[in-house]
Amino acid sequence: MTIINTPSNYQSVNEILVWTVYDANSIDPTKLDYKYIAECWVNGTLVQTQRVYPMPNNNYGVFDFTNIIRQYITPELINELGLSKFNTTAFLNIREEYNGAVSGVVATTDERTFFNHYSGLYYDLNGLRSIIYKLYKPLTNRPKNIYIAENDIHFYLPVFTPNVGDQVQLSIDGGTYTTIATSTLKNSCQQI
Repeated sequence: MTIINTPSNYQSVNEILVWTVYDANSIDPTKLDYKYIAECWVNGTLVQTQRVYPMPNNNYGVFDFTNIIRQYITPELINELGLSKFNTTAFLNIREEYNGAVSGVVATTDERTFFNHYSGLYYDLNGLRSIIYKLYKPLTNRPKNIYIAENDIHFYLPVFTPNVGDQVQLSIDGGTYTTIATSTLKNSCQQI
């Protein structure tokens, strides 16, 4: 079994999340009623199984779990100042079905982390949208000057940090006030 394509790590759940696989058994005439089977595991739990016939033009198995994975993204505000968890992880176990029998797991994709963001026009080398171009930068398209009322106690500015201990320095009011946000969770969005 060959895994042809997987979504990018840190890709948005608002994009299409497609996995593509291929196996030579799909063109073997002795393997009747051949199907690819994908088990989608989200946050370590099996959430859905899909069966697909090979595509007629290339015999690939194509799985789209976008809507399923999107359901498992929920903003989770944590009782530490300014932290928010807004991601989920997913991977697939791939099986084959032919001649009325289902095989054991023949391939497992790498686990990917997906976020609930709209990634604008940030493309990686494969042409897929990815949050990776926003590492250590504000996750916003707001103008650089943001006016806040004096009585506002909090202003939330999301900054993506992929590792525990990552630091982001922000200058506020033209550099009058500088703050450093340190992440305490992997793949977290600091709310500063």
